[in-house]
This record gives sequence, C-alpha cells and structure tokens, in this order.
Amino acid sequence: MRGPIFASIFNPLQLLLVAISAYLLLNEKLYLGSVFGAVLIVCGIYAVLWSKSKEMKKKIKLLSLEIDIKSEPVVEIVMSNPHK
Repeated sequence: MRGPIFASIFNPLQLLLVAISAYLLLNEKLYLGSVFGAVLIVCGIYAVLWSKSKEMKKKIKLLSLEIDIKSEPVVEIVMSNPHK
C-alpha cells in the first residue's frame, strides 16, 4: 500500500549494521569518516520516513474530505407559483 520506498530504504541500513558488527565481532577499526557516514545514513532514513508519513497523513486527510463531500445528501428545492 505504501510503495517500494519502505523496502528500498533499509538497504543502506545494512551497510551500517555490517560496519558495527565488523567492529564488534571482527575487531576492525572504525574511522571518523565511517562514523560520520553512518550518522548521515541514519539521518537520511529518518528524514525520508518522516516526510513519507507527512505525505500519507495529507493523503488520508484529502481522502476523508472527498468521502465526506460525496456522502452528503443532495437536497433539491423546487419552487412553483400556484397562482399562475
């Protein structure tokens, strides 16, 4: 329902998890550039998810307004002059 963005956004997150697990399990060195890049990746993921949630809220609000407009009954007023 929400599209392919949620599936593809977690691909960069795998790189971050691999770097952390390599540091912890394989005793590899982490450099400042790697840590800074990881922080940028996480911030980017949260920015995309935040903007996507705002977009979904806007769509839901528009859909609910359309449903309200369509569900209102139509009242026709017919005026006639009985003296003619």
